[in-house]
Amino acid sequence: MVWRVCGTLLAAALLTACSEEPTIGPGSPCGDPPTLIEPLPASSGESLDGIPGLLDVSACREGRAAESLPLGSAWMEVRRVNGCCEVWFGGETEDWNYDGSPEQFCRFDRSPGALVPVFVGRNAPCAGPAQVRQETLACTVSPPPSNGCTP
Repeated sequence: MVWRVCGTLLAAALLTACSEEPTIGPGSPCGDPPTLIEPLPASSGESLDGIPGLLDVSACREGRAAESLPLGSAWMEVRRVNGCCEVWFGGETEDWNYDGSPEQFCRFDRSPGALVPVFVGRNAPCAGPAQVRQETLACTVSPPPSNGCTP
């Protein structure tokens, strides 16, 4: 019997146990692709250290992150729900009437090593909201970029 552990052979069993290499991309939907922004439950997760440039949907670390930006704000909330990684994104660009509602909702499959790029307009003239800009069936359609900014 041979056990392969990421390139190393060990005598033991017929199992192969290698960790997946990280993959950066739009992520895969978990269940039916969302078409509406799900209601955001009351926040109970920990405070995260800022909005990441790459969201690790396989780990799906629960919590909320918020950032003040030069021309607005951005936030995201992450929850594990029924084996999926659900993420709400929000924020605004100089909108005094913004009520804190999410702008985008995603439901990702927690595939090993899956990393999804997140855009946050941290430099003027770009500003929030935080969002996934890549086309993906895992998310509702993201709002258009403000001031012609690109991720």
